[in-house]
Amino acid sequence: MIDEWNSRVSISNLCTIWEKQRPSNSLSENLLFLLYNCECLNTHQADLDILLSSYLPQIVILTGVGSLIRNLPLLPNYYWLSQKGTNSFGGVAILIHHSLKSTIVYTVENFLLAEIDILSSKILVGAVYVPPNKQPPFEHFSRLNGKEFYLFGDFNAKHSLWSCETNNTSGSALKEWMERNGWEGIFPTVPTSKRSSAIIDFALTHNNSGWKVEVIDEGTSDHFPILFSSPFTAAEDGFFRKTNWNLFKFFLSLVNEYWNACVYNFDEHFFFTLFSSFLSSLWDRTSEYITIRKYRPPWPAYLVSLARSVNKHRRKYRRTRFLCHLNAYLCAKREYHEERAYYLQKKRENHLTTINQGQNIWRFVHNTFRPYTTSFRGIKVANGIEKDPRKIVDILGNYYEKHFALPIHNPNNVTHIKSIIAYEQISYLPNMPLPLVTLNQVEKQWLKFSAKKSLDSMKNSAFLLKNLPIEYMKVITVLFNKCASKGNVFEASKHAKVICLSKDGMYPAEDKLRPISLLPNLGKWFERCIHEQIQEWCKDKGIYTDEQSGFTPNRRLQSRILSICEDLRLTVAANNRPALLIFVDFLSAFDKMWYPALIANLVELDMPLPLIKWIYQWLQERTMSIHHGDSQSKTVKLHVGAPQGSVLAATLFRIHIHFLPKYFFRFCTHLFADDVAILLKGSLEKKLSQNIIELEKQAKIAMYTLLSFSENHLLPVNVKKTKAMLVHSAVSPSQPKIFFQNQQIDFVQHFKYLGVEIRVKLGWGSYIKTRILKIRNVYNALKQLFRQIPIELIHIRKKLFYAFALPHFIWLFMTWFYFTEIQQNEIEHLYASGLRIVNLVTIIHDLADNRPLTEAVIAHIMECWSRSLSYEEKSSQRHATAQPLMALYLLNEWFQSDRMCDLGEYAFPRLFVALFIRMASHVDTLPPQNVPPLSRIAPPTGSFRRDSTTNNANNASMSSATGANTSSARKSSSRLSIFDSKSSRSSSKASSTSE
Repeated sequence: MIDEWNSRVSISNLCTIWEKQRPSNSLSENLLFLLYNCECLNTHQADLDILLSSYLPQIVILTGVGSLIRNLPLLPNYYWLSQKGTNSFGGVAILIHHSLKSTIVYTVENFLLAEIDILSSKILVGAVYVPPNKQPPFEHFSRLNGKEFYLFGDFNAKHSLWSCETNNTSGSALKEWMERNGWEGIFPTVPTSKRSSAIIDFALTHNNSGWKVEVIDEGTSDHFPILFSSPFTAAEDGFFRKTNWNLFKFFLSLVNEYWNACVYNFDEHFFFTLFSSFLSSLWDRTSEYITIRKYRPPWPAYLVSLARSVNKHRRKYRRTRFLCHLNAYLCAKREYHEERAYYLQKKRENHLTTINQGQNIWRFVHNTFRPYTTSFRGIKVANGIEKDPRKIVDILGNYYEKHFALPIHNPNNVTHIKSIIAYEQISYLPNMPLPLVTLNQVEKQWLKFSAKKSLDSMKNSAFLLKNLPIEYMKVITVLFNKCASKGNVFEASKHAKVICLSKDGMYPAEDKLRPISLLPNLGKWFERCIHEQIQEWCKDKGIYTDEQSGFTPNRRLQSRILSICEDLRLTVAANNRPALLIFVDFLSAFDKMWYPALIANLVELDMPLPLIKWIYQWLQERTMSIHHGDSQSKTVKLHVGAPQGSVLAATLFRIHIHFLPKYFFRFCTHLFADDVAILLKGSLEKKLSQNIIELEKQAKIAMYTLLSFSENHLLPVNVKKTKAMLVHSAVSPSQPKIFFQNQQIDFVQHFKYLGVEIRVKLGWGSYIKTRILKIRNVYNALKQLFRQIPIELIHIRKKLFYAFALPHFIWLFMTWFYFTEIQQNEIEHLYASGLRIVNLVTIIHDLADNRPLTEAVIAHIMECWSRSLSYEEKSSQRHATAQPLMALYLLNEWFQSDRMCDLGEYAFPRLFVALFIRMASHVDTLPPQNVPPLSRIAPPTGSFRRDSTTNNANNASMSSATGANTSSARKSSSRLSIFDSKSSRSSSKASSTSE
């Protein structure tokens, strides 16, 4: 590389030489499952052919196969696994693509379970058909408990849990089974039967995270086909980039002086493009592309050789039956198992060492807790579904060209005229210098970067910039100051690479996609520095509103939720005083931000002209291109909106709607970014019916005001997603009618606002239940992870609990004081359960935190102890030591003795022993002084002896001194004294574990 750098080649040509093209591969597709009750395959084979050709699933589960189960049709690139049913309409079959290997695990009538290999993992996939009026085969389901499984089928079970209108016996039994065994469902949201509105075709699993489901309107059967998108990857020809980052950093350090000289001599726009291209090409030069198939095998070569040797000796012994050959076989087998066990042990130790270093633990848990977003595979068009990437980007390019087209303003609107005049006046101003950026500011924003690996339009990533040597901070500072001193924006940073995320399944319409802009990271770095200056101006001038909590420093989402809940609670405290809550949804709010209205707001807020001019320049001539797979759309110009993914865009949008609360000055409004809630309150002196009429009048005024704001800012309202809710404490009041532009707004019984579910009666049971269910799912995942993380790495176990479980409790804590005492106790119990999982404590009960019980146990222990002392000892020692500490000492003595407690009828449960041991685990102290030894007392006649019989006790006391000493030494090494220090306790625990 150094010779290539020193050759007489320009930087541009060198970048071209070093650039590597990523090997072409198919889109990273998720494994697709198709569930279909074909109602006798013999008569609906055409349906299956259509579904296979249109949706290309890798696995198809068919129920109700019928008589054709004995002679299934041959399909190209697929093979069958089948099991007959109890009647001519039963039977299940699994159709699997040839690229996937499978093994049948268990079969019974109408039930089939197979193990399928998916890349480097195996999953259990089942098919079941439950005839009508029959109970699900729970005796077969029990085989799946504690395993990773996915069970698909027609259950003929109805229950409100999966949105059925009625419940049947099978559905109630299935719900109870799921709750008892911790199963989860993957349920469609629309009916799966054409004959009713029931959902009877679905899937059951141990963990439904990452699964998406879609009901397809195809086929002639009386059931709809259901398409499941799994979190498993189906493509086998993927590639990943392996980079030598040490070489990358070392080479950049060598050429630092060159770039330090170039930044002073080159134009800032040219340097920006050249340096970005160099970083991208250097990344390619220090990287190689490796296919997924090149992962290391699970066993090393020497173990494979030993295994072959074992098989060789085994075959030889079976042929000859000689004793020498048997001994050779046994020796080889023993050697193989020993080496295999040693290899696994070393591998586990290396794994624990790795996850204990730095932030490696997050890579370990990524597959369990990774965020999941559906990747669309096609878009819906007028004549079906389009899956060709080239045509998809062309369709999306045309759609977004219209979506971001220049809006048409109203020349008769006074607000529009003022905005256009302010916008044109700013455009006539020359560029003005901005305050210079300091080295500390550049380094501060560099440290704030999240090390994401997604490539931007310049083929750089944030992770790449995080690997820049620290000496490049000076180069970057000089570059930013050259641009800031001229009031410019890097022209190359205005083009965005856009990827689209689906908001509606795997085959959404073109208007059901969320465009995410991947801007050049070097340009975003400069943008962050200028954004800091804008934030300082907002802070100095107080450019904030009390109603807005989004995109505002020192403003929390929780405060907005508490504010709206408290307003509702105080309003409906009287039975005759309801509250009308209108949740307004703006249509593509970020994408419809009108530039003249934004500039007019900035001018009215008296922002410094250099900053206004720079923002104007930042908004001009922005472009984007849609990327899907290896295809790229045409370049689309943006005449409205701001790129989603820019930190500056969020602040500009907040200023764009800064004057929204002034429009609703007579009402109570709550804002978080573009989420607006308008609260209308009834009068205390009026009847409920009169308040309803009054709220309807107020709603009419509020909708007229909303229409005025929408028209003035050219920000359309999505009426379909705008909802209203009448919050009250009455039984069944009438609802007011609300219209926006002659379209009626729907009323709802509950609405999820900022992650919290608000209901008409302000009840929290459903919200708590939903959140608790999520916490229990997290606990189940943590249990799986903790099997591989020993208790010695307690700091890692706590870190995972704080990262994935504690945030859910924080969400509940926001509305904690609105919960009932029973609900609070349930949440506290769940939190204590999490602590027990983390600390591997399974015998401590929640009663351990009960103070009256603790005092009662202490008194009981002291009474038992006093009965074993003589009169003189009682008088001298009873109050010599504090009772809690004395009780701990006594428990320690009993815990270290042969018997747990030999006090006859005064014996107490082991639970209390564990209770006080836990109490002492946080106290480092010495045992009380001058305490008489604990003497054994005989239990009263007829008392219950829980440890052993008297004969066994006598036999134990007659054991030899040598045996007693040996036993005592062994016990002293394995038992733990609660008065030992923390370090000694940990060492004793370690020795006990090893023993």
